[in-house]
Amino acid sequence: MERVPSPGELLRAELERRGWSQSKLALLCDVSMTTINRVISNRRGITPRLDAQLHRVLGSEPGYWLACNQRYRRSLAERRCSRWLPVLLAALLWFGLPVSPVAAAAAAPQRWDLRDGAGQGWGLVLFSQPDPAYPPGWRLRLTARTGGIALDHQQPLQLDDGLGQQWLLQNRSAELVSPGEGPLPLQSAQFDLESLQPRPSEALPLHLRVPLEDGEAELVLGPDQLTALHALPAAAS
Repeated sequence: MERVPSPGELLRAELERRGWSQSKLALLCDVSMTTINRVISNRRGITPRLDAQLHRVLGSEPGYWLACNQRYRRSLAERRCSRWLPVLLAALLWFGLPVSPVAAAAAAPQRWDLRDGAGQGWGLVLFSQPDPAYPPGWRLRLTARTGGIALDHQQPLQLDDGLGQQWLLQNRSAELVSPGEGPLPLQSAQFDLESLQPRPSEALPLHLRVPLEDGEAELVLGPDQLTALHALPAAAS
């Protein structure tokens, strides 16, 4: 599972880059040094007030540190889920209880590292939407590994098998954060796999045209990703 850095790690790296002490940052942000130290040591999260102060002092985007905090919290939840769900599924199988394909797949999201035509790195994740606040179903999440790439959070993802078959996957990037929270992470976008019907052939490369704020990027899926897509149930419940 991809490791997501905590806001404290990112803040520590920023201080080291600038050559600042924790006390200097606390003074500039008009907060106690204890507050900064607790954030850096992962004993305290980012509040809206601290996010605003860090935006003012460090010049970061408004909401950047809150978004980092949200991604970190979600990654911790996913790690706990991935640690205990396989144990639970094994117990169900041991006692002869049925386990649905959806539950089995949700226990272990499938992840790959890819590169686009320009050589930029990308992360791809296939998973069943775990948040009850959003509609259930299979999702495909893309994350740019290179800074400066901003994905479009409105446009659909286009897939093409090279033989005339095309699919448009609805953009579900609003699900990247909990309802009412934000902003959305610029380097990630999420798409609904419900309209990936019929499933793509496992024998053909699949081209993805990823919508960006200033154009698009193209990725090509290979046999491993195609096999995973082909094997997905028609709908998640």
